Amino acid sequence: MPYTLRAGLHYRRVDGHPIILDICQDRYLAAGEHAALAIEKLIAGDDLTSDCELSLAKLLSAGLIVESTAPQAISPPEVCAATSSHIHITARPALSKVLSSALEIARTERALRRRPLADLLLAIERRKPLGPEIAGRIDETLAAYNAASKLVPRNDKCLARSIALTNMLHRQGQPTTLVIGVMVRPFAAHCWVQSGATALNDEIDRVRCFTPILAI
Repeated sequence: MPYTLRAGLHYRRVDGHPIILDICQDRYLAAGEHAALAIEKLIAGDDLTSDCELSLAKLLSAGLIVESTAPQAISPPEVCAATSSHIHITARPALSKVLSSALEIARTERALRRRPLADLLLAIERRKPLGPEIAGRIDETLAAYNAASKLVPRNDKCLARSIALTNMLHRQGQPTTLVIGVMVRPFAAHCWVQSGATALNDEIDRVRCFTPILAI
């Protein structure tokens, strides 16, 4: 019987360590090696070893895998490796746009407290524009976002701020990508926004420390 990860789970080996992101429960799981091999073999349609069969029962009991009509391949998130940053843009934004950006950040922080993360990410996926970027518009929005970020208490809320920036850019027709990445030594998670191979709201040296596990 083919199996796959249940909806809302994203799997990636990071520096050899199997990591699962559960956006429905807003948590990360470190899978054991036998469990990871079971997940990889099941989704690839390969035969299970006795150790993997034992892990299968545990994964089913935990609700991490479900029956599927056919094997489904796991592939890394479709996002370019970031090679540059656009965080230090020098454009001068209009005050109205700065205030609008600050309100967007505040609304997103409130939404994350009141709504499941999975709902917010699904909305981003559904509304993501198609087509090429619109020249010049990213600079204007990013400048307003950077100025607004200084007005709203930070508290290291990279997820809320990146979702807010993504929504602002998507409403303008910019097909930017929201990225969630992880590192394992020590374990940490981070979120940022990319346009192609350019990180828009973070330093390139920081982004490179994280391996993408989800990209929308």
